[in-house]
Amino acid sequence: MATTDISPTLETKMRSAYERGRARRAAIATLPLLLLTVLAVALGNRPTMLIAIAFVLLLTAWIFLWRGQTLGKAVIPGVLAGVVPFAFSYCARFCGHFCTARGCMSLCMPLCTLGGALGGALVTRFALLTPSPRLAWTSGTALLLLTGSLGCACMGTSGIAGLLTGTLLGSLTAYALTPRKPPTA
Repeated sequence: MATTDISPTLETKMRSAYERGRARRAAIATLPLLLLTVLAVALGNRPTMLIAIAFVLLLTAWIFLWRGQTLGKAVIPGVLAGVVPFAFSYCARFCGHFCTARGCMSLCMPLCTLGGALGGALVTRFALLTPSPRLAWTSGTALLLLTGSLGCACMGTSGIAGLLTGTLLGSLTAYALTPRKPPTA
């Protein structure tokens, strides 16, 4: 059986076409994030901050999808986990305050933190099921924080700090509660 050699220029053209196709597919897959961005800017009160966060989110998701493998697989779980604090923060804006006999409290910070904790637990559970848990957790958490920040930015950096704190607490809790496989002899 004879083997045929591919000329270097043809191989370069084929590789370039392959990479363009992957980049195009990744761009199409990130389009739903544009809708989330438009919703955040329409409902939010800090459009400049939201547009900057959205740009980083779109670019990160596109790069992860273009690279594929563990990074690409982390996009959907990371974004879906980020929708939790995103939705919680906008619900808090429409629900207003929680009042007791001692006074009233805004629900934004507690719900950003709670949403981050739930999202962090979801990303950690996903990551622990993958062959590369550290990379899956890091990439999924990055997308969770960026997506959640589109909602929690309504409070500025303190809302994002609450999101980050909740995410870390949720991740640590999920990691601690996950059963370990016994070592094999």
